[in-house]
Amino acid sequence: MTTEAMADTRVAGVKRAPFDGARFTRNVGSTLSLVLADRPSPRVRTVKRLRSEVHVGLPERNRNMSYRMNEFAGIDPAYVTTMVDAGIENTDDMMRVWADRAKRPVLMEKTGINEEQFTRIVAMSRLARVKHVGPKYVEVLLAAGIDGPKSLFEFEPGALARRLGEVKLEKGLTGPVPALAEIETWFKDPVSGNVAPV
Repeated sequence: MTTEAMADTRVAGVKRAPFDGARFTRNVGSTLSLVLADRPSPRVRTVKRLRSEVHVGLPERNRNMSYRMNEFAGIDPAYVTTMVDAGIENTDDMMRVWADRAKRPVLMEKTGINEEQFTRIVAMSRLARVKHVGPKYVEVLLAAGIDGPKSLFEFEPGALARRLGEVKLEKGLTGPVPALAEIETWFKDPVSGNVAPV
C-alpha cells in the first residue's frame, strides 16, 4: 500500500485527505521554516527559536544561568524574604522586575529596600548570570568596580586576575577570588551574554 493510500483511510467514520508530506528548511535568520507541499499555494510558517530551550548556534554566555536570591552570601536574608514576597525568587525574576522602571518605586516601597541596595543586588544578579561566574565571585567583582558583563569583559583574563587579587588585599575581603584558569573560562566566547537593561 502506498503512502497516499494509507493516508486516505477512514478513522471513526471521517475520511482523511491524502498527505503528500512536508519538507523542512532552515532560513538565514536561524528560524525553522515549515513548507507544506500539499497545499495549492505553499505556505510558510516561521517558528521563532526560544533561546532558553534551543542552544544551537548561540554564544556560550547567552546561555544565562538563574540562581536563587538566597544563594548570594552578600544579600541580607531579610531582603531575600521580602523579595520573595514581592515575586522575586531568582536572578531571572530580578532582572525582569527591575527592567520595568515605572514599577521600581512601588517595588522599593513594598520590600523596604532602597534604590542603592537594589542596584547592588541587580549588579550581583547580572554578574552571576554570566556563564561560569555564579554567585561565588560577585562580591570581589563588585569590590573591583565591576557591575556587569560589559565592564567585566573590558579586562583581559590575566589583568582581571591581578586586579581581583589586589582588591582582596586592599579591602581585606574574606570571600573567594577566582584563579586565572577559572577566569579564562569566562572569556571563552567573545560575545557577552544578554542581560535585561538597568
